[in-house]
Amino acid sequence: MILKKFSKKEDEDKAHALKWFEKSRFFSKVHIFAFALTFIFAGFDYLMSLEPFWYSTLFSIKELISAFFHASALIIIIIYFLHKKGYYPFMNSSHWHDLSKYIFMGSILFAYAWYFQYMLIWYGNIPEEGEYYFLRRVHFSQSLFTLNIVINFFLPFIILLPNKFAKNPKVLLSVAFLILVGLFLDVYLSVFPPLTHTFVGQSSEHIHPVFGYQEIGIFLGVLGLFMFVVFKSMSKRKHIIPINHPYIQESLLHHNAH
Repeated sequence: MILKKFSKKEDEDKAHALKWFEKSRFFSKVHIFAFALTFIFAGFDYLMSLEPFWYSTLFSIKELISAFFHASALIIIIIYFLHKKGYYPFMNSSHWHDLSKYIFMGSILFAYAWYFQYMLIWYGNIPEEGEYYFLRRVHFSQSLFTLNIVINFFLPFIILLPNKFAKNPKVLLSVAFLILVGLFLDVYLSVFPPLTHTFVGQSSEHIHPVFGYQEIGIFLGVLGLFMFVVFKSMSKRKHIIPINHPYIQESLLHHNAH
């Protein structure tokens, strides 16, 4: 809300636009720090608490990377939708290429954190840690376990590796939607197995993935609420781009001949 307020002031007060920009930049740094802490502890409360005996030193890093990665995909979808509605007529291939770099880089970082968490737990072979992957691979679904890394890393990496595809907004949109499916799958694999498995003696019963209206409805409901709040907030703004931003001209003429 503070950043929205300063952005609006920047649009309205051209004489002091640089002052509001500097304030926005300062509070952005504060917000990043506060977001990182609160997001990490929220991850502990919402996800790790489902398996109180499991722990991972890489969990918080993986979740932060996932937040950046999947949020970038959603931002691309919103920008594409607004561009098609005529709000961003200045968009060119260089803009789309830069946007693709966020999810391309995010897919690599996601795979990096995913692999090292898996590798360290496998190498350490500590029962309290190993149960997390044993439950999901052996007792739940090896296919979904593998599909998670395929959707969140392999496919975005391969598709966006050629510059031709990375600069194509339709290809970028398709990859962004694919990554949102990857977000659902990643959270599904974190939440569903520990909520449904039961223990008999020293072994866990085999459980099967369940996918129905409830899972689809919750995901679409949260996504719809998010989109409603975002677009309603944007509709109240007189300008959809920061007209008095000190770097606005460089952004509009991105990689184009002056």
